[in-house]
Amino acid sequence: MRGFRILRLGLDPDRQALYERINRRAEQMFEAGLVEETQRLQEKYGGEASALSSLGYKQAMQFLRGELTREQALQAAQQAHRNYAKRQMTWFRREPEVHWLRGFGDEVRIQREAMARTENAFATDLRMNTDKSAERYFRLLLSFSVCNEHFASAFHSLDRHRCVCQR
Repeated sequence: MRGFRILRLGLDPDRQALYERINRRAEQMFEAGLVEETQRLQEKYGGEASALSSLGYKQAMQFLRGELTREQALQAAQQAHRNYAKRQMTWFRREPEVHWLRGFGDEVRIQREAMARTENAFATDLRMNTDKSAERYFRLLLSFSVCNEHFASAFHSLDRHRCVCQR
């Protein structure tokens, strides 16, 4: 892309901690009514609807068909999500020039590190103090903060940067 400086940040949490979160999330999905939702979708669209083959729904369908117990379906969903996360990490590891942050996006330490890396990467543009460079910087940070709800507090500090840069 011309006229843009790209900064790639990736989250790299401890694998065991990631798997624990994935397992809890799958449990929450089942507790929150995944099987019942799957039943309603099956009744409305039929058991062959492509959405019912996606992670979680697939295992809930296996339970509804009597192929798995509820516990087995939960464990299968957890395993499928862990496998998917591993494939994502393998894929993104191939991306060039990614700055990997060791942790989760909801950790304040990681949010601060991401903000610092972003500010450092665009420090030259900010020193130029032009409306165009400030606007480009703000748009990048706005998309960065909107993409991850945990960066909402960081967004407010970014707005202050924008005001300073446009003076």
